[in-house]
Order: sequence, then C-alpha cells, then structure tokens
Amino acid sequence: MSDKIDKNDPRRWVLITNNKKGEDNIVCFGNIGQLVQSAIETGQPNLVGFENEVELEITVNEIAGDPSYYKDLVETMSSKFLFPSGIYQYGVRANI
Repeated sequence: MSDKIDKNDPRRWVLITNNKKGEDNIVCFGNIGQLVQSAIETGQPNLVGFENEVELEITVNEIAGDPSYYKDLVETMSSKFLFPSGIYQYGVRANI
C-alpha cells in the first residue's frame, strides 16, 4: 500500500483507511480525477487505488460489512465520499 497516488495513475478510484475495524477503518473513498491538481497524498497509513468504481465499491462494502454501504454514502452526500460517482446519483437522498 502507498500513501500517494498520482492524478495520471489509471487507478484513480481510491480508498484511504486507518487500520481500525469495520466502517471505522474507512477514512474516505472515491475518485481523485477532478479533486486534485497532480496527486493525492495522505497522512493515513493506507491509500489503495482501483481501476474502476465497481472494484472500489466491492472492497468498501466488504470492509464495512454492509452490501449497501457504498451506495448509501454516495446517495446521502457523506463527507467520506469523494465525488463524482458513475454508478449512483450523488446526494439523491441527502437531507438538504
């Protein structure tokens, strides 16, 4: 695992974790393509890149122990999700 991913890396779907258990392990996840100028670097112990959002979603749901965790956080505009999503509508269930 790494603590830095370059914006040009094809694995722009990222998961940042902190070595805790379950959903507490998940610091944030999403796409860094529109988020950063050149690279994302974190002080957290783990930064993993994925080639697509489906792979990321599977891993996030497994860590959280909930098959709808990823979708729920995207649709409720959780601060843990780095938008945009190509699978779910961001903020569709947000309490605005």
